[in-house]
Amino acid sequence: MENKLLLKLSFIFSIVGILILLIISNFNEPKPTKISDIKKDLVYKTIKINGEITSIKKQENRYVFQIKDSAGKIPIYFYSNKNLSINKGDNISITGKLSEYKDNFQLNANKIRVLD
Repeated sequence: MENKLLLKLSFIFSIVGILILLIISNFNEPKPTKISDIKKDLVYKTIKINGEITSIKKQENRYVFQIKDSAGKIPIYFYSNKNLSINKGDNISITGKLSEYKDNFQLNANKIRVLD
């Protein structure tokens, strides 16, 4: 009897713990960073940028596009075999890891959302 109760309690606490982790992970998104505020100390960190798409190109399994905000512009790389429904001129929010290539910053996106 005691083992069944212990098993039920451990199952309930496991489910509650998983739900709490899911909720926390959804609220743990970085705040938007202006392109002009990007510095070397942010390289390899996850950042979020909001801006307008100024160019977009689909290549085999990736999209390469550039976005601008009021402070500058940055190239974005997004690897996906799916077709994205984004266009030049769209305002988007991008979350991804910042990297540096040939002394220029670029963002390797893992989440893209079109803004209203």
